Amino acid sequence: MLDVYQNGPPNGHIIVQDIQHFPASFVPKMEYGPFKKFFYYDYEVVPTMQIKGMHFFNSNPKKDDIVGVLESAVLKSLLPLVSLHESVDDLVKYVPKECLPQDYGGLLDTSDTLHEKSKSELLKNGAFFEWQDQLTVDESKRPANNTIAQNMFGFGK
Repeated sequence: MLDVYQNGPPNGHIIVQDIQHFPASFVPKMEYGPFKKFFYYDYEVVPTMQIKGMHFFNSNPKKDDIVGVLESAVLKSLLPLVSLHESVDDLVKYVPKECLPQDYGGLLDTSDTLHEKSKSELLKNGAFFEWQDQLTVDESKRPANNTIAQNMFGFGK
């Protein structure tokens, strides 16, 4: 939210994830509700932040597991945006090198350097997060029985 506050909403975004170390044993333990809510909010509620694509790479031995997770956790309308790539070489055909860190053959700083810069930026802007934490919702204006939100994600009574 800090970036949106500072620069305005982006014209969509692309999710890129290295899943080389994604443990297959993690799949049965996953809770899909939070993922569904994230994707619904991101894709349906905030159109300026829409997901333009999702690229998962280093996926060869885990393709079936990943597809199963995505089918359970992602909105059906997003599934056509999902691409599984066996390697970084395949990924760079779809994601420009200007958008990837050096460790993945890109032109940006290394992942570690980008991580440190992000941490530094978050710490430098602590006042923003304190202000954001103070924002509250007037619960008296919330509809009393919001069954749409409950049932939409399979959590209805």
